[in-house]
Amino acid sequence: MQVRASVFNQQSVPMYCEYFGLRQYPFALTPDTANFYQGGNRGAILNSLRYAVARGDGLIKVVGEVGSGKTMLCRMLAAILPSDTDSVYLDNPGLGPEQLLAAIFAELGLRHEGPLQRVRCVNYIKEELIRRHRAGRRVLLLVEEAQTMSLASLEELRLLSNLETAHSKLLQIVLFGQPELDQKLLHYNIRQLRDRIVHSFYLTPLSRDDVNRYIQHRLRRAGFQGPNYFTRPAINGIAHASHGLMRRINVITDKVLLAAYAGNTRRITRSHVRAAVRDSLPPATAHSAVSYLVAGGLLLLAAMTAGWQQLGTERTLAWLAPVYALLAPATGADAASLPLLTARQQAAATRLRHPADADFSIQLLTAEADAAPRVEDFLRQAATAGVTDDIFVQQTATGRYLVLYREFTDWRQAAAELRSLPPALAAGQPIVRTLRSVRQQAN
Repeated sequence: MQVRASVFNQQSVPMYCEYFGLRQYPFALTPDTANFYQGGNRGAILNSLRYAVARGDGLIKVVGEVGSGKTMLCRMLAAILPSDTDSVYLDNPGLGPEQLLAAIFAELGLRHEGPLQRVRCVNYIKEELIRRHRAGRRVLLLVEEAQTMSLASLEELRLLSNLETAHSKLLQIVLFGQPELDQKLLHYNIRQLRDRIVHSFYLTPLSRDDVNRYIQHRLRRAGFQGPNYFTRPAINGIAHASHGLMRRINVITDKVLLAAYAGNTRRITRSHVRAAVRDSLPPATAHSAVSYLVAGGLLLLAAMTAGWQQLGTERTLAWLAPVYALLAPATGADAASLPLLTARQQAAATRLRHPADADFSIQLLTAEADAAPRVEDFLRQAATAGVTDDIFVQQTATGRYLVLYREFTDWRQAAAELRSLPPALAAGQPIVRTLRSVRQQAN
């Protein structure tokens, strides 16, 4: 363990910046809008958010996994708002309804001595919103970590979103949350809030190519002017270990640069990534199908080869590859038990690779690699609408399922179809996707 400690000693950071010709840390975790990366649908979503706010749409939702860039997107939106728009920011939405109102009251710059009852608080907020509206100003409420909100607090937000004049909303709301937010919004008691969501956007993980472009983007922002030192296997390793999530990419790549600096090389290889991943991420949990006996055997093998693993030799990794393969995630139920999923995956193999002048599709549902039965159930429900032949299922490079509906030549055509989807297809919070981005995720 002493080898690893010396490689990743934080005192090496200033020297690694100098070594690579950087004027600042390229992969700091603090969301700095100067580092905003527009690839991987981030730029498109930001433009759509700006358009939705300018149009006066009342309630908007942005969902993404932990570390996918929601906070950065939130700060970028606040930074590019028109001069006539005031933003109110809540980063601690895990509050009760009364506390939530009090927080919004305070963020609006309102003051009150002593206890403030809910009704009076709402009235003060409404009066302030009306005052700003008359002065020609909009008010936008940005809520981070919205998945932590209670049902009662979400209902309070719905009531606030009802505040309006004869022609426009007094308060626009953007909810940023993890996928658990979608699950919470399915609750029957807040169906009215769900129905008021005008736009739903999803931050998808970065593809392998986008991981490469993202790393180069961050390096250039930090002052790097040299060639791309990252080999293709190194990029593939970072993409695989990070699952395309920006925060993980930052953590891993920072340590990759440290490892390269410690090895006195600028050519970054898969071995540097392995060392960085071992230092950065917790061990993967073994799949439930792996017996304790196999797991124990792996621990023994790991102990026997600890020195070799620290050196990261290709020979050791090749020798252990068949053993580590035992820990690979299961692919789910067999094809015989998932006939619809299997058939629609086969359809995707042809339709996505050889589209007829089509650039867009509607993403009906996304599901993790271990949720194949859920996808099968969704396809069975969709079959009741008689459109099974128009649905195809593509798996991403990380195993995630994308359930897609038809192909369209332009965005307006796809958006019009999205608005008229039957209930059986609309249950998974569908969105319009470019087929280019779908193909990137599959590679």
